Amino acid sequence: MKYFVALRDSKDEPLVLISNFEDDSLVTISVMSSESKFVLQDKNQEFRKLQSNRPVESLTPPIIEKLLSGVSNPKFKLQPVLLEDLCRIYILIVDPFPLRIAWFELAKQALDPKTLFSSFWECSSVIQDVALARLAHQEEEMIQVVQHARDLEAEFLMRERLLLLKFQELIRDAKKKESGDQSGSSIEEEYNEDLKPSSVSFIPTVKEESPSIHSPSPTNSLGSQRTASEEYETHETEKTSGESSETESE
Repeated sequence: MKYFVALRDSKDEPLVLISNFEDDSLVTISVMSSESKFVLQDKNQEFRKLQSNRPVESLTPPIIEKLLSGVSNPKFKLQPVLLEDLCRIYILIVDPFPLRIAWFELAKQALDPKTLFSSFWECSSVIQDVALARLAHQEEEMIQVVQHARDLEAEFLMRERLLLLKFQELIRDAKKKESGDQSGSSIEEEYNEDLKPSSVSFIPTVKEESPSIHSPSPTNSLGSQRTASEEYETHETEKTSGESSETESE
């Protein structure tokens, strides 16, 4: 796979980095300017053993390949520098400040029209392949999104149906409870009506008992009183007459 990366040198001149990783046994790195072309052919993949002025453990071969492929990295970046007969591609560490830690050296070559045309052709082919690959990937993602949307719609309809069934069940339970309360209240009202006193006042009648044999009637008692009074008067009269008789005899 070939990669075309747009770069700018230390003088802000536009350059194109072309990295070819199609064959593991041969890695080609090229830099094209408006006037020259610089090439580094590494048959034994020696580009992984950079010329460096300080070792950095985090700068691994996979990261170097990604940098040469145009993948940005928050810790490292590339900076080409054009010299008279060569081009150096420096790898800079960004944090805490830009510092050149390693570089490649590319030899200068003549830039003929055939090479230029070939580079443009390869660039356009790569762009087309990348565009088609991205379109295919986007189409696949769109299919997945549509399928996911359909699944969500089906799940939404199912949940909606479950909610409707739940609401219907709650409404039925509420109606049953309401009807039960009404029947209970009607029974209670009937019971209260039964407990209410009648509109006609009920006066209990006391049964008149027959006069007792020993208890005198009012008429008999009055006669008895009169008899006792008469007997008392007779007794007093007799007593008085007796006393008077005794007096006379004396």
